[in-house]
Amino acid sequence: MILKEIYYISLVFSLIAATIGIYLSLKSWMRLRRIELDTLKARAFLDKSFLYTNFKFTLVVIGLVFLHMILEYIELGGNLPPELHPVYYGIFPVAILVLVLMISTWHKLLYKENRNDT
Repeated sequence: MILKEIYYISLVFSLIAATIGIYLSLKSWMRLRRIELDTLKARAFLDKSFLYTNFKFTLVVIGLVFLHMILEYIELGGNLPPELHPVYYGIFPVAILVLVLMISTWHKLLYKENRNDT
């Protein structure tokens, strides 16, 4: 019974986070179309903290997806211990959350005030 509750909580959290991610992505995409490419390059590559943060988020998401794939493979064989089920169901929402955080950093970068963006 508790496994089913964990699954539903995981699903609801993932849907909420994905909705926020879609909203920020669309808003950022609209902004991206109005910014000159040179301005975007300068913002992205001159901001070391943005580059490091973006790289860390990418690495975390890839690691979580890899771990999820390993657990999926183990579960397909029927050998996943019951105590790992919460981890198995929790990896995907955490990966979605990290993707939303990554989108948020892009959103902040695109919405930095600059007189030349209009």
